[in-house]
Amino acid sequence: MNFLELSFTDSNTMIKKFTLSITVFLSFLQLQSQDTINLVHYNLLHYNNYTSYCTSSNNPLDEKNASLKVILDHKRPDIFTVNEMHCSSQTADILLDEVLNIGGIDYYQRAGMSCTGYLSNMIYYNSEKLGLASQDAVQTNVRVIDIYKLYHIPEDADLISDTVFLHVIVAHLKAGNDGDDAAERADEVQKLLDHLEQYYTPGNFVFAGDYNVYTSSETAFTKLINPDAPFRFFDPVEMIGNWHNNEYFAPVHTQSTHTSGGCPSSGGMDDRFDFILATEQLINGTAGVYYLPNSYHAIGQDGEHFNLSLLDPPTNTSVPQDVLQALYTMSDHLPVSMKVVVGEAAGINDFLPEHIRHLRVLNPVNHDINIRIFARMAQKINVELIDVMGREIDSWDFFLHNGNNRIGFESVISSPGVYFLRFSFADDTHITKKILKY
Repeated sequence: MNFLELSFTDSNTMIKKFTLSITVFLSFLQLQSQDTINLVHYNLLHYNNYTSYCTSSNNPLDEKNASLKVILDHKRPDIFTVNEMHCSSQTADILLDEVLNIGGIDYYQRAGMSCTGYLSNMIYYNSEKLGLASQDAVQTNVRVIDIYKLYHIPEDADLISDTVFLHVIVAHLKAGNDGDDAAERADEVQKLLDHLEQYYTPGNFVFAGDYNVYTSSETAFTKLINPDAPFRFFDPVEMIGNWHNNEYFAPVHTQSTHTSGGCPSSGGMDDRFDFILATEQLINGTAGVYYLPNSYHAIGQDGEHFNLSLLDPPTNTSVPQDVLQALYTMSDHLPVSMKVVVGEAAGINDFLPEHIRHLRVLNPVNHDINIRIFARMAQKINVELIDVMGREIDSWDFFLHNGNNRIGFESVISSPGVYFLRFSFADDTHITKKILKY
């Protein structure tokens, strides 16, 4: 591709297009250095831990491992966080050596074990992409909340000058649906937030876990999404509300995969207990990592099994049938998954004019282009679609209201590749964002 073969009508146009082409070229090179990280969180339902109701007969480890192999082979994670693992290093190694590092794969590593009681959290990570910088634990009245600080290992160190860090918080909050249980969950979250504020600087954080919350109005959850908190977390799919026994939220329900059982909880799919929340820096990509839009989902959730088991009619085709059976056998929870991209967010220049608080283009693009803009004042804008040669493909005018704006329009792009949106504001300021068409 020759970025200098352009035709110009005058010297000013020549300078502008030359500058844009060089910027596009450098941005294209940078795009190649980006790395997608697949994160999966899963409540393993008493993994190698036996109780009066979860026994070696109705929750055997060999059967769980066989199911987990199928699930992880389908959704190969770079970061795998878990709840309800028996608190022993030997158990953590069983999953590492007999489920993850098999079939020629040898790159998974794990953190150290930290827990109180008989159940623990754990993180496994792809050591070809990530390293463990440190780990920390917050002690609560119920269980430990773990904080893991990972760093990205770039394929080409020459393309990335600064180390990119990602903090992964893993928690299993108090179960139960009475007032005391909810108060205990709120206390656990408050202890976490106090610890974060005392020892950490806001940045790239995800909070994965079985929260056991029934509604977003519960105090534990409102503390996490509090807009005035130093550490504020966001739901990537923006499905906030009363999740419990509410069919509207069926697409995000994660528990229970069974309608009856001995070890598994019964009742069918009617709760959203399992989450991966993310800080604003990660959602917007302002600190070297950004959430890949539309990548968050509950694995095996088709939205058609409200108050049903995972295997009840209608046939669930969201995953292959062997994966569906493995999900049903493995746990009474569904795993949740999302992807983040290490690298600059989908933009060339990060500067925003004073009258724009936030601007994000949802990537990748298929049929539609979707834009989120928070404007501090009502105004008109122009959006140009530009190819990698700096040529305008199309242009649109929009009116922004004061506050959050969602803009969506049909893509006119026919060929996959890298393109650019140039936003021009009334005060003659501009910002360019790159988009990926697949």
